[in-house]
Amino acid sequence: MIVSTINNTTSNFFAFKAIVNKPDAKAIVSAQGNDENFVVYGDGTLVRGSGMKSMSFGSACVSSFYFTHSYIGFNAVRTNNKWHIKGDYSNNGAGIICANAVGDIRFLTIPRDGGADRDLDDQTVSANSKMIIRANGSVGIGTENFDENVFKLAVKGSILAKEIKVSVALLPDYVFDSSYYLRSINDVEDYIKENKHLPEVPSQAEASKNGINVSEMNSILLKKIEELTLYVIEQNKKIENLQNEVNNLKK
Repeated sequence: MIVSTINNTTSNFFAFKAIVNKPDAKAIVSAQGNDENFVVYGDGTLVRGSGMKSMSFGSACVSSFYFTHSYIGFNAVRTNNKWHIKGDYSNNGAGIICANAVGDIRFLTIPRDGGADRDLDDQTVSANSKMIIRANGSVGIGTENFDENVFKLAVKGSILAKEIKVSVALLPDYVFDSSYYLRSINDVEDYIKENKHLPEVPSQAEASKNGINVSEMNSILLKKIEELTLYVIEQNKKIENLQNEVNNLKK
C-alpha cells in the first residue's frame, strides 16, 4: 500500500491518496485532535468513526445483495464479502440503506442478538430488508412482492392510523331517484338462496382471491343500506294500510 498525505493545519484536515492492492488493506486518516478516524479499505469502502458509532460507505454489486451499487451502513461495514457489525456487550444491532442501478432504494434493519461482534453474509443481511422504494416511487413495507405499476403503497401487516381519508368517485344517492329500479324483495331472496351473498357484493371466494377495494366496498354497502331503507319505507306503508283496514273493521 502506498499512501501520501498533505496536512493542512489551517483548515485542520488531511488530504490523502492511497493505492492498495488487497481488499482488506486499509488507509487510516485522523484529523488532529479528533479520534473519529476515516478508514479506506482496498475495495473502496470508506468508514467514518469506530465501533458502534461507525458509518460506512461502499458498494456490494453482487446478486446476493440486490446488485447494490452503493450503500450507507450504520454499524455495518462490508469487506471481503462479509458484513462486520460491532457490539458493546449489550447491543449489536445495525442498519443499512442501499441503492442499485435500477433506482430501487432499500432500508434494512438488523436486530440485536446479544452484544458481541459478529460477521454476517449477504443472504442473512438481505433477509432483513424492511422497506423498499421502487424507482417509480412505489413503496413496499415488509414486502417486495407487489405490482409497483398498480399499487403506490404495499404493506404486509397491520396499519394503525388515527384517521384515513379515502377518495370516493360516486356515492349511490341515485338509489333514491324515482327512475331507479329496485329489485323486489322476493327477487333478492331468490338471489341469496342461489348465490349465498347479496347482489353486487363480492362473494367470499372473490374477496379471498382478489381482496376488496375499500372505496368501492363502502359505496356498495351504502347502496345496500339505501335499498334496505326503501324496503323498510315500503314495508311501513303496507303496515300502515293494514292498520287502517283493521281500524275500519273495528268501527
